Amino acid sequence: MNRVIQVLVLAVLALVGLQWYVPRWVSSKVATQIMALDHGTRPQVEVTAIPFWYLLQGNFQDLYVNAQHVAVGPLTVADAQLNWEQGGLGVQALLHHRLSITRRGHMTVSITVDEAALAKFLAQQGKFQNPTVGIDPTGLTIGGKVLLGGVYVPLNTRGTLVVSSDRKSIIFHPTSIDGIQLPMVTDIEIFNVNAIKLPVNLVIQSVTLQKGSMEVKAQTP
Repeated sequence: MNRVIQVLVLAVLALVGLQWYVPRWVSSKVATQIMALDHGTRPQVEVTAIPFWYLLQGNFQDLYVNAQHVAVGPLTVADAQLNWEQGGLGVQALLHHRLSITRRGHMTVSITVDEAALAKFLAQQGKFQNPTVGIDPTGLTIGGKVLLGGVYVPLNTRGTLVVSSDRKSIIFHPTSIDGIQLPMVTDIEIFNVNAIKLPVNLVIQSVTLQKGSMEVKAQTP
């Protein structure tokens, strides 16, 4: 009888150990692959899968990613968070250093972009020269020079951010412009959710302006 109890205790301890180890092993593998893809700092990854053999089949209840200073397409974001529920990953693919989504589940992404990153993005687009950006809860201010008719002319404009009708893009809509004559500056695409390059379809849910930064939330439809 004592021997049976000992075997049962060892079995329980083994199950507890595997329940602790397996999700952390997968989390580490996912973090490594994300870091290899965006060439940024190692993100924080937490996988929840109960029981652990559910994860060995490629499924999980929740996968959370938190990363700082991540390149998202042409933008460098200060903070990016991803919460993925009831999804699936190919475990064999992880063993071969690849990320493979086997079940879409539901995904929510939140990114924070600061003024400096947004100004750098606008400069890279070629429409602005030495732009400056100011963000506050009431809107966005862009200063510098804008390209009109092949010539850069002084610009100081303030406007609002709106989500496009297909919920894929964030558009800057100027509401007041100083320093230039007509034609007025047209709407400018600030961010496209497809730039995140996730193998799932995402749509923008909200854009929140804060002092010095903006937060964009997107999710699977």
